[in-house]
Parts: sequence; structure tokens; C-alpha cells
Amino acid sequence: MKRRVRGVLLATVVCVATAWASAGRAETATHDALTPDDFAYGLKVVVPGEAAAYRASLPLVVYQKLVRSDLGDLRVFNERGEVVPYALERPRSETSVSGSPTVLPLFTLRGDEQRALDLVRITIESGAARANVEAPVGASVHVPASGASAPVGTAGTGEIRSYVVDGRALYAPLAAFELSWPPDAPEFAGRLRVEGSNTLGTWYVVVSEAPIANLRAGTARLVERRVDLQGARSKYWRLSWVGEPAPFPITSIVAEPAHARVEVQRAKLVVEGTPVAEHAGEFDFDLGARLPVDRVNLELPEQGSIVEVELFSRASLAETWRRVTRGGFYRLKNSSSGEAGATPETPADLTNGAIAIEPNRDRYWRARADVRGGGLGRGVPKLQVGWLPHDVVFVARGSGPFTIAYGSAAALPATVPLNTIPQDAVIYRASLEAPHVLGGEARRVLPEKGGWLPSKAAVLWIVLGVGVMVLAYMAWRLTREIRQ
Repeated sequence: MKRRVRGVLLATVVCVATAWASAGRAETATHDALTPDDFAYGLKVVVPGEAAAYRASLPLVVYQKLVRSDLGDLRVFNERGEVVPYALERPRSETSVSGSPTVLPLFTLRGDEQRALDLVRITIESGAARANVEAPVGASVHVPASGASAPVGTAGTGEIRSYVVDGRALYAPLAAFELSWPPDAPEFAGRLRVEGSNTLGTWYVVVSEAPIANLRAGTARLVERRVDLQGARSKYWRLSWVGEPAPFPITSIVAEPAHARVEVQRAKLVVEGTPVAEHAGEFDFDLGARLPVDRVNLELPEQGSIVEVELFSRASLAETWRRVTRGGFYRLKNSSSGEAGATPETPADLTNGAIAIEPNRDRYWRARADVRGGGLGRGVPKLQVGWLPHDVVFVARGSGPFTIAYGSAAALPATVPLNTIPQDAVIYRASLEAPHVLGGEARRVLPEKGGWLPSKAAVLWIVLGVGVMVLAYMAWRLTREIRQ
């Protein structure tokens, strides 16, 4: 009898192991044998020429149709329908600092800009930044020093409409200007045009309208003083107010070298909010995709709005909200938009810039406004998000055209490290055609499995259940024979 029990136990273990191995082999075989038709959609890759590998940025439509949050349901196929080795890379958003910010000499231009600029030209060309220089028209310019390395000059009389910055000491690409003004400066929101020149005679536009703000919302202070230059290079810089000038002077300008922090151009998406019925001042947003968001902004629905807003996010509707950031947002009327000298490019509103956050892949967002100061006004706000798209890097194995397929509930991650590619290997950046249908939307949902083997786990539990029943029966038989 004992021999029988041991035999049943051994048979049960063998059955369980065999069922597990068979289910595992079936599942592995299913994922290894994926074809383009197993994915919902595809993008044809347009290559510029022969190369060892290619690189392409993922568009928004890919993020909208991927099933997995880790981008695992994506493959690259060649013309024969074979999977080629690929990897996913996310570009760096900024470069580490190796240089230090520098305070540059600043000249204030008052009244007649051209006349004041002539005075500054005489001062700069004479090399005497701290001297009184008589202009041919009889006016004078005095340049007192506010620091050993950053003199501040004043040319002409009247209100301040523009400034000239001497950047010869840093004739290199610049990432941004950081502006300063008196701590007791009155409230203001406007836009600043930045121009560059190498001769002080001919100027070109670097930034047409950079938002500048010194506002207050309740007890909070909203200050926007950074002007991104996107790696521009110039010997001299001219900063001019677009529309009404600020009621306070700019006291200093700090130049940030481009190699210190260069902002990369981001993809953007704007979605309209939905009011939360039970909470005033709260709005929900559905991005429709899990994007690697690292910049957020809120487009307010009504002019004359200044408000503090908290932003929350969550990956699914079943999860709880988690706080992402809190910031000040504003939308004010641009006085220059109605003037005779305004250009068609002049925006109708003054708005804040985007807020940098840690990369966030949540799909659902919520904005909670402080309604004590009037809130967002009438209407519904819009959430603007920015992100750095992933790059698909794949090896040119086989012949083209290559296809990036995406959207499959059956696919598992299959990226491979491509760091073994020689540094001198040619990798071209490719472009992508419009998406086309492969297997259709049905591929984004797992089909219902029938029969007695719906999954690997189900097979295992069925076999275990049968084994337990057999063992119970043998124990009952053994107890009965002992009693007899």
C-alpha cells in the first residue's frame, strides 16, 4: 500500500512538471513567432541611404495605441516579416553644467532708441565702459559700475524701452539670460524681444517674444525672469519691450552658457479639461496616451486671470491621485496687440511658460485651482504637456522597407542592448510615413481562450487539483483496509 502511495505522489509531481514545461514552451513559442499581423498598426520607415543602423523618433500615434506602459508591444520588421534587433532610447533633455554663469555689462537705452544706441556704440568702441563720453549731438552717457565685472550704463533720457548687453567676453553659444530687477518692483507681465548683432549696426531676432512676469496671487509671488536663447551666439544683445515697457528697470543680466543647460525641442499635446462636478475649481484631463511628460502648462480660459494651481496625476481610473507640482499661471491682455505698430505675430495674451517636472507617464491628470482669488474664471482650461519622444534604434538586418509595428496584447518586451555597435558605424536618422492598419484594433485585446487549457496557470491548478483528489482517495482506501 505504501508503494502505491509513493507511486501516486511521483506520478503527480511528474504531471505537474510536464504541464508547466508544456505551457511555458507554448507561451514562449507564441511570443517568438510574432508577425506584423499580430500588431494593430505599423509605420513604414523611410531611410536616407545605406547604413548599419537607423534611428527614428516615435510620434504621438504610437503612444496612443501601445498596450504596455513600458513600450514592450513594439517590434521592427524587415521586408521578409522578420523581427530585427532594436532598442528604445530617450534623448537627454539637458546637458550637464561645465561652465559657470556670468554677469554681463548692461547698458540702459532711454527715449530715442537709435540716438541712445549711438551713445552706447561710442562708449563700447572707446573701451572706456566707466567713462563719460560726449556724443556728437551734445548728449552724454555715464556708465557707473555696479560690480567689477558688470558695469551698468545709461544712455539718453526718458522711459526705458530697451537694453544693450555686451557679450564679447562670452562670444559663445548661450542657453539663457537670467534677468534681475529690484525686489520691491511693482507688478508687471509683458514680453521681451531679444536680438543679436556682431557690429551694433545690423540686428537679427533671436527670441521674438519671451514672457516676463512679476506678479502676485494672494500670498504667492509669480516671477518669470528666464529667457531661453536655444544656443544662440552673438557679440552684442539688444533686449526690447514688446508693447508697454516694464515699470521697473532691469538691474543685471546673467548669461548661462549653452553647454551648461540646453533645452531640447519637445513634442506637445493640448487637451481640454472636464469640470469635476463635486469640487469647484477642479478639472480632469485625459491625455489618451501614457506619454513621458516632463513639461506642463495650463491654458487659462479667461483673460485677466492669475491663479495658483496644483496638478495631480494617476495611471488609471482605479488609482488615487498623487500630487505632481504646484505653480502660478496667468493670462493677461497684451496691450501691444491693439496698437498700430503691432505685428500679426503679436499674441493677444500674455501667458506664463511651461513648468519642468520629473518624467511622468500617467494618462489622467487633475488641476485644482485656488478659488479664493477668483479661480480660473469662466470656461474650461486646457492642459498642455510636453515630452521627449523615444528613439527607436534598429539594426539594418535584411532588406527594407522596414516597418515599426505597435499595439499588441500578446507581445512581451524584446529590446536588446545595442551598445556593442562600433562607434564608427553609420547610423542614419530616418523618417516615418503615416500609420497604416496591420492586424487592426482587435490585436490590442487578448482573445478569450476556450477549452480546458485557457492559460499556463489554469493548466497547473487543474493538474494539482486532480492529484489532490487521487491522493485523498488513496488515503481513504488505505484507512479502510487497515480497519478491516
